[in-house]
Amino acid sequence: MLGKTFHLVVNTPTGILFEDDIIQAEICSSKGYYVLLVNHAPIIGAMRTSVLYIRDQKNNRIQTIVNEGVFHFNENVLNIFTDFFCFNNHDKVNILKIRQEQIEKVLKSKYANEKEYDHIMNKLKENILQLKKFAKV
Repeated sequence: MLGKTFHLVVNTPTGILFEDDIIQAEICSSKGYYVLLVNHAPIIGAMRTSVLYIRDQKNNRIQTIVNEGVFHFNENVLNIFTDFFCFNNHDKVNILKIRQEQIEKVLKSKYANEKEYDHIMNKLKENILQLKKFAKV
């Protein structure tokens, strides 16, 4: 497949979560879906919380769940910047529960103002519901 692949890097606040050469990526942006192939023109955009499809080097279409974020494609490297990414075949319930617990812990230590904390928690719950919808949990 040499010459028909490009490099995908999924960046999160804790570091690179996934990295591999792929044939294709289908990204849901704020303006609709983009299908990226090797030698695609440079592009940058905002992603929505959605299913992200990746076609691996064996031409398997792999379904992942990604939170909102930003993507950047240039010189056959696709960088995705998000705070949540998982393969749709993993234990989604536990992944989403752990994510929620981690964020709640950070918020409790950061926000002393209960009104501000409650507002952030409501946004978190909305985001978790979106992720669950795409993960079909």
